[in-house]
Amino acid sequence: LVLLAQDRTGYGNLSTLITRARMECDRGRPSLSLDTVAAHAKGLFALTGCPRGLVPRRLIAGDAAGARAAAARLHDVFDGRLAIECWDHGLEEERALLEPLIAIAHAIDVPWVVTNDVHYARASGRVVHDVLSSLRHKRTLDEMGTRLRPNAEWKLQSPARMAKRWSHHPEGIQATLDIAE
Repeated sequence: LVLLAQDRTGYGNLSTLITRARMECDRGRPSLSLDTVAAHAKGLFALTGCPRGLVPRRLIAGDAAGARAAAARLHDVFDGRLAIECWDHGLEEERALLEPLIAIAHAIDVPWVVTNDVHYARASGRVVHDVLSSLRHKRTLDEMGTRLRPNAEWKLQSPARMAKRWSHHPEGIQATLDIAE
């Protein structure tokens, strides 16, 4: 999940969640149960996350009903302060999820937004990211295979590039701007 603080209460809850995730888990692997997040959801707005997120992961597994149920649970946890996240890193498997994700957003009456899973600021940062990933996994770059990103699209995208990439879905761009404001 991506959690955005909407106010001081949300910022306090986000700080609590970050602290708990770091203190209660192995170093470098922070995580929390959804029940723990739910106990600190006031003042937070949630995005469903990258393809490894709860909702898209179920779609990838072919469980559309499970994806809708997961989105509905998040809707309840965050009292409607939720948006379905969509991305396009130039991968066909991600593009195949777009329409099902938008359908889920419509089914539970929440907006869907366009994002980019950012792992480095500029495309040139991909090499450093790949090296650091290799070090973390204690493997050479050659041994990493599919653990590395297939292209340099996991960079911070400009607003103009995002608008161009998503020009066929202006409602996603508008919902993204509305939430950012």
